[in-house]
Amino acid sequence: MTSRPPEAPAPPAPADDLDALPELLPADEDLAPDLDSLPELLPVDDAEHDALDSLPELLPVDDAGAAEPEDADPADGASWRRLYETTLRDLPRDVRIGRAHVATGEELCALCFDPEPGVILALLENVELRLLHARLIAEHHGHPIGLDALGRRAELVRDTAVRRLLMRNNQASDALLRRALAPLALSQAFRVNTGHESTDRARKVARDVLREKFLRASSEERVTLILRTEGRCLAVLVGVTFDQKMTALLCSRSYQSTLLVQSLARFPALPPVLVAALLKQPLVQRSMALKKLLLQHKNCPSALKR
Repeated sequence: MTSRPPEAPAPPAPADDLDALPELLPADEDLAPDLDSLPELLPVDDAEHDALDSLPELLPVDDAGAAEPEDADPADGASWRRLYETTLRDLPRDVRIGRAHVATGEELCALCFDPEPGVILALLENVELRLLHARLIAEHHGHPIGLDALGRRAELVRDTAVRRLLMRNNQASDALLRRALAPLALSQAFRVNTGHESTDRARKVARDVLREKFLRASSEERVTLILRTEGRCLAVLVGVTFDQKMTALLCSRSYQSTLLVQSLARFPALPPVLVAALLKQPLVQRSMALKKLLLQHKNCPSALKR
């Protein structure tokens, strides 16, 4: 029983374990060379920083994008015009052109009201020009040369507001209007034809562009336009014809729109087979007015008129 007291020294064992902890330090020192090797990764980081350094080149695009949703507020437009009338209009032409090259802020907006095409040409070379300024020029400039110069900037003419304002400008040339309408889809070109704000010249050009696009479009695209507009587009497409595939697509449909059937029935070049197909539609069978309209069509098969 007296042999148990020697067991008391057992508690110092944790102290021995704690004393052993410093022995880990050499292991940490052995890792130090690996840490010293980390600077070798810095060139990779520098390359990444070089790539990040290229990001500021996007700032002009961001600035343009920030200006894109801005519309010329009527009050701001009045103040810019007043600034032009009071401080810029009476300056010599060459002075105004020189200032247009470097103008910023309100002066840049004010110069957009200048009637001299040379000033507009200088504004278009100004690196600060944004969509807001293009919209002011499209709306207020009254010389074809200045407007045509604006039209040569495709990134500006693609803006919906710039295009709409050009359609309202009486001085926009046919060539400029065609350039502005060229990228539009069929349905967009048709909407220009129906826009009450567009000038007579713009509607005429838009009608010609729509006809050209319609003739180049696929049969599916033509049918989609007719169905989407409920046939209203046919009023500005007099003289075009339906090809065989287009006729087959229209014949295979079930019609629920009275306006669509009326529009087709009034189209002079409606194929006889489509007239016969429309007469079989339940919508037409229930409406004597639609049936009479189709039977009076010049292309209605004579056998159906009996």
